[in-house]
Amino acid sequence: MFNRIQPSSSLQELRQHSSQLQRMCAAMRATLEQHVRAEEHELWPLFNEHFTVEEQQHIVGMIIGRSGAEVLQAMLPWITGMGVRETLKWMCKP
Repeated sequence: MFNRIQPSSSLQELRQHSSQLQRMCAAMRATLEQHVRAEEHELWPLFNEHFTVEEQQHIVGMIIGRSGAEVLQAMLPWITGMGVRETLKWMCKP
């Protein structure tokens, strides 16, 4: 797609490319969200089953500590959307 964009492209062509890119990004985001939900559904019960609350807190802390700022910024709306209490309760079920 990007190799077809030339400096001489018309405004209409650029708008078409922009629209196509927006649709592709929306599709990628939907796919990623679906993947993450599936992981949460499958992995969190195992996480709760095999690790103590203290171990879970340590592991989550390590993951957050090693995540870059961009990843953390992307996670914030998801975490705040769930609500802090619900998130912590859900993540650290005994």
